[in-house]
Amino acid sequence: MEIRKLDKKDNIKTRPLYEEVFAEDSKSFVDYYYTEKIKDNDIYVIEDQGKIISMIHLNPYEMVLFGNKLPIHYIVAVATKKEYRGQGLMKSLLIRVLNDLKKAGEVITYLMPVAEAIYAPYDFYTVNEKKWVYFKDLEAPKKDESYHLLKEEECQTLARRMNDKLAATYDLYIYRDEVYYQRLLKEYASENASLMVKIKAENLVDVIPDVVEPDMYQAKFMVRILDPEKFLSLIPVKEKLNAVITIKDNFIEDNNRWYHIAANKGERVLVKPVINNVISEVEKISILELTKKVFDECIPSNKIRFDEVV
Repeated sequence: MEIRKLDKKDNIKTRPLYEEVFAEDSKSFVDYYYTEKIKDNDIYVIEDQGKIISMIHLNPYEMVLFGNKLPIHYIVAVATKKEYRGQGLMKSLLIRVLNDLKKAGEVITYLMPVAEAIYAPYDFYTVNEKKWVYFKDLEAPKKDESYHLLKEEECQTLARRMNDKLAATYDLYIYRDEVYYQRLLKEYASENASLMVKIKAENLVDVIPDVVEPDMYQAKFMVRILDPEKFLSLIPVKEKLNAVITIKDNFIEDNNRWYHIAANKGERVLVKPVINNVISEVEKISILELTKKVFDECIPSNKIRFDEVV
């Protein structure tokens, strides 16, 4: 058995495993996913005698972190055939994925866990809880407000307006573009649902799912730092900072270094690897502890906007 990243043309070969493990998903949704999303996602698999027995999907997006637009992958469809579970296959896949994403230059990755306990041992940390609002739960629109079904030709304008809105509110959010909303329309349509756009003073100001029977009202999102040096260099600090730290990462060996971190109040952190480990006063910190510290102190939950988008 070996791990490999599939060529895009071979992504379709994971459909039988997807349908076996995620049997609750409708055929129409799976059709959408394997028609639309596999065009650009990356899939890592483990095979046994040519049969795919375990997989992880990586769906690409762009995130904005303190004004910097960066590539990010959403980890989804983590699955192993029932008869192969308990052999550490998911662990092997996840470690490979984390290291490959780091090598590709990405600073963090994220997922929406079925259970936090599954991913906490791999240094994923819960940073945000999303609460969905559905059209059927809204109060009657005010005098200058109205709603209508989102049209495909409105996607570009909606993306621009939503990015402006998100930038004014959040320090970390998933960037929207025209394709983002075009795909979202197809995703909801696959489940016999739709998207309603909110109009206020003749401007598109928001979009709300219109679902007959919502299956989710809230969900948690977990983040994993991939590259502490790059990540920290993007974070403004609330207090003056000057320290040498050594990071312990059990899964990304390249992160196990000494770093000099420094910044004045309100400035972004200057991070430099320490080559000669001769400094006596060093703060030892695990990658998980670092994640908790940064997100708890510098990027609070109410400044993060993730969405469960496949």
